Amino acid sequence: TTIDVHHNKMMEGYVEDLVQNDADLAAVKYAIHTTGHLYAAMLTDAIANADENGSARLNYEEQSRAA
Repeated sequence: TTIDVHHNKMMEGYVEDLVQNDADLAAVKYAIHTTGHLYAAMLTDAIANADENGSARLNYEEQSRAA
């Protein structure tokens, strides 16, 4: 993958401006942890759903022909 250096620099600026103390840092760390947990749960459920429902692997055109 290509790393977007400008995007990373922009994010550094946001962090420098928004995180002013330990409470701010704790809030950011909590948000990152929570977001990671929710994305992991979403992907786990999506994979489980695809495994249980073979038709999820078909594209829409194939699904309409199968009906």
